[in-house]
Amino acid sequence: MRWQVVAGSDTIARGLVDDLDCPPHQTTQISIPLPAIRPEPGVEYFLDIRFDNAGTDEVAEPAFAEAVAWEQFRLPVYANRSSVDVRRAAKITPTTSDSLLVLRGEATDFELTFDLIAGTIRSYTFQGVELIRTGPEPNFWRPPTDNDFGNDMPRRLGIWRNASRDRMVTDVEHWQNSDRDVEIYVTTHLAAGDSEHRARYHVFGNGEVVMTNTFLPGTEDLPDLPKYGVSLTLPATFDQVQWLGRGPLENYWDRKTGANVGLHFSGVDRMHFPYIRPQETGNRADVRWVALSNSDGVGLLAVSDSLMNMSAMLFADEDFDEGDALTYRHTFDLVERAYVTLDLDYRQMGLGGDTSWGARPHPRYRLPPRRYEYRIRLLPFWPEDKPPVELALERF
Repeated sequence: MRWQVVAGSDTIARGLVDDLDCPPHQTTQISIPLPAIRPEPGVEYFLDIRFDNAGTDEVAEPAFAEAVAWEQFRLPVYANRSSVDVRRAAKITPTTSDSLLVLRGEATDFELTFDLIAGTIRSYTFQGVELIRTGPEPNFWRPPTDNDFGNDMPRRLGIWRNASRDRMVTDVEHWQNSDRDVEIYVTTHLAAGDSEHRARYHVFGNGEVVMTNTFLPGTEDLPDLPKYGVSLTLPATFDQVQWLGRGPLENYWDRKTGANVGLHFSGVDRMHFPYIRPQETGNRADVRWVALSNSDGVGLLAVSDSLMNMSAMLFADEDFDEGDALTYRHTFDLVERAYVTLDLDYRQMGLGGDTSWGARPHPRYRLPPRRYEYRIRLLPFWPEDKPPVELALERF
């Protein structure tokens, strides 16, 4: 049995128990000399345990996929985030013209253009590099899976498919709290059950955006939500992704115990799974933060104040949607887009699958129509900045 204690990207202790003596179908107690831990602010600590066949050579970084069995435990030690980027206090200058609000940093070179009609970010550049092309926009739909078609999900929950596309912005307010921060408040009406979505953007002088998203159902007879989150797009050059959460392969609310929480890396082109038929794919659950970057090391970090779901792909979500009935396309029929779609979701309902011809996800893995709210911190970073794993620890 090999064990290790992991903190973010660091392994702070490891050990080997090679004298196991336990008959089949019996139990035995094992003592692990865990180190005393003085928790660093914002850092989570995990105990990873792996069992190998006797005689397996020890490796520096256990490849859990090759283990006979493994398990992970979050240790009960934690200290709240405490540090704050002092650049947040830099000055910010707002300019309003026609239907646009333009925010520029004085000490930090960024420019955020907000569309006061559409209620979304029109563009966002940092150090002259475009980070955000479109969004974030609320998102309530996932491309139906084979299991979804089996339980008639496209028809039962179809009211959510175009809920974001057909939304109506009813009010956009903005104000400057000080010369160092600006707030934007967007209220949107959803035809689905006369519901409402609210988005609050708090923009600071270092280019940081703290976004609060709130969903308020209008009626009680609405069907479950397939998902609740936001979707945005970045230039295709942001093709490298790293995240702290479950991985490295895709996983879902009811399909995640086989994926360990850790620091994972991937190319965006490898984030989806090429199922024979296009359908929901590429989700990662229990994500603490995700960072997308280009070859120059410029990137965008998204940190949630709770566990979120995430996907990043060179396709639009609707590319994987067959509609209300199967058309039997193949995933290789899809053409990559000239941008990256990044979904940052509060949650997505489970995949279900007790049967694929009628069974729905278990009730505890569904999203009933009720109030949901979560916050995401968006922060640009430069090669000379601290790495995302450290930037993610700052308080917001």
